[in-house]
Amino acid sequence: MKIPKHISIVEHLSAERFQNDFVKKGQPVVIKGAVENWSALSKWSNEFFKDEYGDIKIGRVPIKNGKWNLENLTPEHLSAKPLKEVIRPIMEGQLDNCSVIGTPIDGLGKELRSDCPDLTYCKGGNFLRSNLLISPKGAITPLHQDLQENLYVMVKGSKKWTLFRPSAPVYPYSRFSKLPNHSQVDPLNVDLVRF
Repeated sequence: MKIPKHISIVEHLSAERFQNDFVKKGQPVVIKGAVENWSALSKWSNEFFKDEYGDIKIGRVPIKNGKWNLENLTPEHLSAKPLKEVIRPIMEGQLDNCSVIGTPIDGLGKELRSDCPDLTYCKGGNFLRSNLLISPKGAITPLHQDLQENLYVMVKGSKKWTLFRPSAPVYPYSRFSKLPNHSQVDPLNVDLVRF
């Protein structure tokens, strides 16, 4: 894991220090070992979700050219489909003609929720919710600004992050557009004429 020097890497962080040193200051942090006791680490896999939760209908986001395709969502994309249908192309290694699974963990049942209990850092937090995201290897999430703070846990796989300060001028959509927290700028292929 390659982390820039200005981002702290800590272990055994207290909830108070997390709030005071990172959340209140808007500073990212990597917390090592925070979920080492989660049963999700050894239990969860694509096969597990297909076999145990395959008939549950879940939300999804289509992928086009290897990227989440948020601009052309249709009612068909927004309709829930059985998890086993959505996860099959991911398991086959497809990067296009598939979707990212995005669904609240609580909607999948209490047993699954017990695999990933709330961390002490989250206790008493506003807008507390846990989402399950499963995407194919190599899928790219568009540049966006989350609407509230996040505590992101990687159970399997890896993710490359590109972070900008909240004040960075990379979010030119109007706040009244259908994607107010997403950028029109693709940091991997900047259109220097438009921007």
